[in-house]
Amino acid sequence: MLIRQRAKARFVGRRAQLALFTENLSRDPLSEEDPAEFLFHVRGVGGVGKSTLLRQWQEAARRADAVTAVVDENDVHGVQQALAR
Repeated sequence: MLIRQRAKARFVGRRAQLALFTENLSRDPLSEEDPAEFLFHVRGVGGVGKSTLLRQWQEAARRADAVTAVVDENDVHGVQQALAR
């Protein structure tokens, strides 16, 4: 627990992405004026914090009672396959 809290406190550089994701969770997905996004895509070179960002997003989603899924492009090719997995 203490390690997780310290890691969260050191989470820097992706605050804007975390805020965007968290704000998105409060939107109405059926709204025509300002609908929620259903897909967030993360990519980049190794070591830049992608996995940490995903964990932060998953935690925010759990707090909002939202469903999440993480798929790897090496295992899944396309939206239908991702949803099936």
